[in-house]
Amino acid sequence: MSQEAQYAAWGGFGDLTFKGRLSPSQFQDRRTWRVTAQQVVNGYPRHQAQGENERTCSLTMQFSNKFCDITASVKTLDAMADNQVPRAVVIGDDIKGKFTIRSRTLTGMKTTPSGSVVSMTYQCELVEVKDKP
Repeated sequence: MSQEAQYAAWGGFGDLTFKGRLSPSQFQDRRTWRVTAQQVVNGYPRHQAQGENERTCSLTMQFSNKFCDITASVKTLDAMADNQVPRAVVIGDDIKGKFTIRSRTLTGMKTTPSGSVVSMTYQCELVEVKDKP
């Protein structure tokens, strides 16, 4: 499920809080299940459910000097990725779960004619981390 969120009220991922324009510009939540085919003689394979695979999310966010310190936000994002502590993802009043950053990609950058950075857009691939049973 992919959601475009241009005017989301608020949200957050760990140490980053999204408010107004800082809201993620796109959020995609993916869940898959393992289904294994059991081979049978002279017949169609029977399928056996074997649980859920990793749940992943794709989070796209923009940092702009109009409403945040870009350098501080990127450093916070990198620190969150480096220490791999699971953090809650909350968008509006919906708690998505605890996730850690698998990867982050710089997908866009706007600069002034003199080369000063005005905004940066990052896409983060998150993986859900379940608490131990």
